[in-house]
Amino acid sequence: MDFLLVTSHICAIEISSAFLVSGFFAAYTYENVPATDHADLRKLIAVYALIDVWLAGLLTLLVGSVFHLVRHSFRAVDVALTTLESVFCLRAFDVHQDSARWHSMNPSAWRVLCLFWATLLTQFTMQGNERLRRCHPHAGLVIQWANACGPILIISLFALVHDNSNIFYMNASNVGYRVLEYNLGICVYTMMSACPELFWRLAGVASSTCPYVLATFVLVWWQLGAAVQQQNTPCIRMYHFSPCIEMHHGFFMRGCILGVVLVCRVLMSTEDEMHRLATCVVFNAHALTSAMSAVLLTWPTCSWN
Repeated sequence: MDFLLVTSHICAIEISSAFLVSGFFAAYTYENVPATDHADLRKLIAVYALIDVWLAGLLTLLVGSVFHLVRHSFRAVDVALTTLESVFCLRAFDVHQDSARWHSMNPSAWRVLCLFWATLLTQFTMQGNERLRRCHPHAGLVIQWANACGPILIISLFALVHDNSNIFYMNASNVGYRVLEYNLGICVYTMMSACPELFWRLAGVASSTCPYVLATFVLVWWQLGAAVQQQNTPCIRMYHFSPCIEMHHGFFMRGCILGVVLVCRVLMSTEDEMHRLATCVVFNAHALTSAMSAVLLTWPTCSWN
C-alpha cells in the first residue's frame, strides 16, 4: 500500500505542475476573447470558484471534525486554519511537516486555491509583460523569461540540496510557487506571439520528444514509489500523513519540463482545435466548475468513508 500511496502522491504533485499548461491556455483565451468580455470572464471564474471553495469548506468542517473526533486527533486550530483557507482561498501557515498535525482538514484543495488567484491575475501579468517588452524591445523577452525561470530554479536547487529541510514541503502547495509555474506558461504564450518563427521550431522539437519524456516520467514515478525509512529530521513528502519519498523528487523544475512538452504537443494540432481550446472556458463553464468541485470535495468524501 505504501508503494501505491507514494506513487499516487508523486503523480499528483507533478501533474499539478500543469499549472504551466493552465497559464498558457488562460493567456491564449484572454487574447482570443474580446476585451469587452474580460470582466465577465473573470467574474464567471471568481464566482463559481468562490461558491465551490466556500461550500467545500463548510462540508470539510462538518465531516472533518467528525472524522478527527473519531480518530481522537481533533484540534481547534485546524478548524481555524481550514476556515481561514476557505474564506480567503489561501493556504496559510503550512510550512512545517508534522505527521501528528495535519494543519488543514482539506489538504487536496490547494490546487483550486492556487488556480483561483493565478487566473484572476492573468490579465495583469500579461499587461506587465507587454509593458516590459515596450520598455526594452530587444531584451524584454529575455528579462521576462529570467524573471519566470529564476525563482523556480533557485527553489528547486535549494529543495534538492537541503533535502532535510521544509523547503520542498512549504512550496509544493503554496500559492506563490504555483503562480510562478502559471506565469511561466504565460511566458510560453508570449514567446509564441513575439517570436513565432523561433518558437515553432522549438515547439516542433519539444513535441517530438513527448513520448520519451512521458516514458521517463513514468519510470521516475515507478522508481520513487517506495517509502523511505522516516528519520527524526524532516523528509520530502506531499502531505503530513504520506510516507517519506526520495530526495531528488524535490527538483520542482521537472514538472515544468513536462508542462512545456505537453503544451508543445497540443500546439502542433490544427488551428481549429486551438480555437476550440481557447474558447472552451467561455462556452463550457459548467465543465470547468464541475472539475473544480470534484477536486475540492474529494478529500471530505474520502475521509468520511
